[in-house]
Amino acid sequence: MRGGCRHHHGLAQGVHLGHQPGHGRRKAAGWRGHQERVSYRYKPGGDLADQTRRIAARQIAAASEALTRGGPEDIHDARKRCKKLRGLLRLVRGDLGRTAYRRENIAFRDVARALSGPRDEQARLEALDALARRYPRQARFAELRKRLAPGAAHRLAHVDQALSDGLAALEAASARLEGWPLSLERSIRPLLAGFEKTYARGRDAQAQARRSPDTESLHALRKQSKYHLFHLRLLQQAWPVPMRARRRELARLSDLLGDDHDLAVLAAHLLDHRAAFEPRVPIDPLMTLIEARRAELRMDALALGARVFAEKPSRLSKRVRRYWDAPRRVGAGE
Repeated sequence: MRGGCRHHHGLAQGVHLGHQPGHGRRKAAGWRGHQERVSYRYKPGGDLADQTRRIAARQIAAASEALTRGGPEDIHDARKRCKKLRGLLRLVRGDLGRTAYRRENIAFRDVARALSGPRDEQARLEALDALARRYPRQARFAELRKRLAPGAAHRLAHVDQALSDGLAALEAASARLEGWPLSLERSIRPLLAGFEKTYARGRDAQAQARRSPDTESLHALRKQSKYHLFHLRLLQQAWPVPMRARRRELARLSDLLGDDHDLAVLAAHLLDHRAAFEPRVPIDPLMTLIEARRAELRMDALALGARVFAEKPSRLSKRVRRYWDAPRRVGAGE
């Protein structure tokens, strides 16, 4: 797999400008410890347009490096970075303009989408492993895993085209960075328009999930929560300690919702391919365990989401702006 993509390696080096929820995700994050050193935050006082391009360039480079390596966790890392890039675009959307925003958002979305198959295979295995840890000896987990794993390995071996296409798309996106029509200077106000809009969408998604906690609405809540989490990380320097605390709670919410979604994907796969597992592995007892665990995750996620999205969008946006402007105001004697 990796050998087929080595000719793209120069891109990754050449992009430069100036038992608990989420067990598998945190394990993967630890394996990718280097990613935290890839800057994904603005710094007060600097030119925000330059910083936007620099942040984007670093994420594109890191995604390219991950696709060049091409392993299952590398693919997950690359997809996560595409989501971070889409989060960045949402923050600067008002300044970037509709045409450029749409072009870049579609580009990064399509890269991540083309790689979703291999990631879904891995997620099903991780969901099954988490279920086995929570309910040991209550189902034939080992036998089921043996039947799931060969299919995952087979399909993971046939992603060379998606990796190659993804690298080409990232290279093209990198070449367009200098042409992003940004007029940002030092004021955070244009960024806060995107911040507030994204948070408002998360708040709406939380309300919808409480009214109808089905798989679709919970997945929508997770997506909007992730974008809000990305925005908090981008603007963390406004006041690092409280912003970091809010990020931690959003990360926990994302883990809860992510675990629920992975179990939903696993359940759908088992039902769609029931004949491949039964009678050796009875599916109905597994479905009972999956639904029991999903009920727990939903309850915890909705309770946490009610706190995370309790504040009105305009109030939260104003509070972040005051955090960001506070040092300048003190320096100016205001």
